[in-house]
Amino acid sequence: MDNSADDMELLHKRGRWNSPIAVGSFNYENISFMSQIRLPNGTLQSYPTLAFSMVGNVDSERQAVERIYDFMRKNLIHDTGGNDEIVELFRPYTTTPYAPELGWILYVGEAGSPSSSAVITGAARAIGLKAEQFRTNNPAKYRAGSVEADGVAYYYNGNDILGRVPPRIPVCVLFRSLEQVENNEYNLNCDK
Repeated sequence: MDNSADDMELLHKRGRWNSPIAVGSFNYENISFMSQIRLPNGTLQSYPTLAFSMVGNVDSERQAVERIYDFMRKNLIHDTGGNDEIVELFRPYTTTPYAPELGWILYVGEAGSPSSSAVITGAARAIGLKAEQFRTNNPAKYRAGSVEADGVAYYYNGNDILGRVPPRIPVCVLFRSLEQVENNEYNLNCDK
């Protein structure tokens, strides 16, 4: 890892978000990826183990991020229900359905923009990449995140992974600038 001690600031960044459902491990922007979840079959699974299984053996940081994005868009769907409905999805698995562990979000397979950006941020951090999640400054205040790969920061709207951009298009579409995220723009020709 090429990270310096100053880069670890993103691992401890804390924020506040007033919502009846506080997503991530503690709350929006408060990503803790070191916890374990006990699967229904009794085995324990840590989020770093899950993150490394998403990524596998790669040649570059960008390729690692591509695999994280690809895993998320193939395994998560967008929850469109009310707050009570999504809480009930998590209630059988976690004692904190209002703030489920990142692993449970992937296990249940349903997320909204805050929780999807949380699992991406947590996975990137777990493999040693600089990543954060935030709200954009544009009037829509998208729940977004960024991850640095090979010295370049890439941004995503939390909904990018949840069906706004279908899995059949190239994953490179998800590597965007903050301006593109705020303007809801996609480069559909990025693979050419």
